[in-house]
Amino acid sequence: MLLSEYALFLTSNMAIAESILFQINSSNYTAPIFTIYKPQAEHSGFATTLRLTINIKSIDAAEFPYIPDDTPPDVLQQILEEVALNTPFKEIILYVKKGAGAWIERAPIRIFNKEPYYDVNLMRFFSDSNTIDIAEDLSLGIQIKIGNVLTPADSILVWGTVVAEKKNNGNEELANRISALETLLSVYGAPSANLPGSNGLVPAPPAGGGEFLLRGDRGWENPSKFVDLTTNQTIAGNKTLSGIITLSNATASTSRTTGAFIVLGGIGADHIKVKNAWLLEPRTGSVAIDANNLSYAQYAMTLWVDGSVTNSNLPINAGMLMQFDALHGLASANLYKVQEFTDGNGNFWKRCQNNGTWGAWRQIAFV
Repeated sequence: MLLSEYALFLTSNMAIAESILFQINSSNYTAPIFTIYKPQAEHSGFATTLRLTINIKSIDAAEFPYIPDDTPPDVLQQILEEVALNTPFKEIILYVKKGAGAWIERAPIRIFNKEPYYDVNLMRFFSDSNTIDIAEDLSLGIQIKIGNVLTPADSILVWGTVVAEKKNNGNEELANRISALETLLSVYGAPSANLPGSNGLVPAPPAGGGEFLLRGDRGWENPSKFVDLTTNQTIAGNKTLSGIITLSNATASTSRTTGAFIVLGGIGADHIKVKNAWLLEPRTGSVAIDANNLSYAQYAMTLWVDGSVTNSNLPINAGMLMQFDALHGLASANLYKVQEFTDGNGNFWKRCQNNGTWGAWRQIAFV
């Protein structure tokens, strides 16, 4: 729940608008007292509009003066009594009732035939204010006075609007609001393997953690522990790299076909085999390489021959040597092999081996 949602929850009075609408006519007027309105359980009501539309055609039309809606009930009753002296009328009775008790008469109202129809404001018969306050156990009722008859030409429409408000259930309501507030003020929930996390507050970062990053498990992490492998950077300090093999002093028999590794240097042949390639690191000291005796050569291998390394059977002492098998790229004896050499001046050399015998180096000229 967001803070704005919680504020709305606290201020909401759970009010809903309800309509009152039914008709009394020749088919139902003999029924017992009609209930105009009774609040639903745990609610109270505030009637803002309550009126009758009178359409009585079974008696002679009446002539009486204009009566404003705000006419007090006692004055209205006096006017209607004067009109009734010489005009036929019918009568309805308003009632109130508490709980399951008996109906109690509130007020009688004389009704006439006034063309084409007219309205009677019932609000003034139940309240002196602009609304009728109706408690949960109170009912409002109406009835055609016994002995009066409504014909098919007669009808009385009862209509209005009530705002119903849910009763505040004291401790239960307070407990619900406290629970909602506690949920709002708790630290956000960490996600699991199958379920997402939940909304909540961010935990406080540790001292000195001004540049720390917040993880999904609610912990703070120092970004200096992270390594960005997409950019050039210097990684300082001792680092533990999980799943990485360290090879110290590698020899010609040292082989690793899977995984990553760190090379700490080596002696002698000093090389590392990685899948289909051989990599010679720069050596220290005096090391001799004979181009005629590369027994560990393999297809697409590259040898960097420079520094203090002494070379033999090469056209020039320093440069880049590449050797590969001319048939299928296999490191097998007694097959045709090719060596290519590029010296420091950019000259390109090439020679071939036929059944173990190397031919002379030939400089390739591009014309």
